[in-house]
Amino acid sequence: MKLVLKFGIVFVILGMIGAATFLFLSGNDADRLLEEKVLKYESDRFTKLYLSVEDEKIVLKPSLTNELIITIIYEDYETLTIKELENELNIDVRAPFLTRFTRGIQVFNLARMMNPKEVIIELPEAIEDVYLKTSNGKISVTGVNLQQGSFVTSNGKIEIQESRITLLGADTSNGDISLEGVTATKANLDTSNGAIELQTITIDEIDAQTSNGRITGSKITTNRLKVHSSNGSINLNVYGQFMDYKVKTKTSNGTVRINDAVYGSSTYNPNKTPYIEAITSNGSIDLSFYGDE
Repeated sequence: MKLVLKFGIVFVILGMIGAATFLFLSGNDADRLLEEKVLKYESDRFTKLYLSVEDEKIVLKPSLTNELIITIIYEDYETLTIKELENELNIDVRAPFLTRFTRGIQVFNLARMMNPKEVIIELPEAIEDVYLKTSNGKISVTGVNLQQGSFVTSNGKIEIQESRITLLGADTSNGDISLEGVTATKANLDTSNGAIELQTITIDEIDAQTSNGRITGSKITTNRLKVHSSNGSINLNVYGQFMDYKVKTKTSNGTVRINDAVYGSSTYNPNKTPYIEAITSNGSIDLSFYGDE
């Protein structure tokens, strides 16, 4: 009975400490505000856009009015810097590390829960070059047409849909990369601890690599495809015929299948020009060619 009473007292004390901690962390909630800034520019004011933020989601989509409209929601302690150059717009939102750390531990923030930090970019056709960087946030791109698009994040997913991007770069860690309905000349995709998914894409040259993640894709049209993974499987469906591609496969602790037939770690059709390279460790490789069906 005494033992039960002692445990009860301990739990009561822990509960009081927890409640006090909650009140402390949320006590400045009313003083911790989110700022909102809306930028608007004429459609032909810039051809390049560079944006860098921290701990924010970024959404990039076409402008319905053909204006450049950027809506930024950020913390009151962050500094927003805008530089308007001759043909490019530079936007930077950041705070000193110590400030971000001490304010960031106030996790019970009602304002942020109701209206989370994000950047929404409505892009006109005149902008051809876009560089977006964030951390701890997703980058979502839909329906844009660019000469060059570079997207960088950490602890977040990169998702690109129904877009034409001549030179495409996507780089993340602890997040997936997903391309669907994308047309490009060259794509460099790099992640760690994340999967790479390719769906209905036409990209002349693809270089994709991940660690601790799988690489999957279907309805891929390409002339050069290099995919590397560690501790992940590779499963790809490519337009064309197997005999028309030079195919290099290599894996350890896994099987290799091409059009449902068992193959090995080797190079096949070495005299062909279109090229597919699939390399992994601790994973299987499964390639299929839907031109052979």
